[in-house]
Amino acid sequence: MLQISQSVTPDNIIFVMDASIGQAAESQARAFKEQVPVAGVIITKLDGHAKGGGALSAVAATESPILFIGTGERVTDLEDFVPRSFIRFSP
Repeated sequence: MLQISQSVTPDNIIFVMDASIGQAAESQARAFKEQVPVAGVIITKLDGHAKGGGALSAVAATESPILFIGTGERVTDLEDFVPRSFIRFSP
């Protein structure tokens, strides 16, 4: 990954995270960021049983925003991340 990043000099590097990995998200995101500068996070598989709590850990570990969330299997199932819809508010 580091060699590819150095060879092609990308404008942005995105960490793509499976929502079902849970607490492992933080360590994976941290390891990713130690190798390359992370510009943002995409969370996939939020249509399943995963609640995406690991996403908050990944954001903290990479110090990068969530850009998109995946809610299905198609490219059209990638949605802009809207924080208010992601967080449940208690009355």
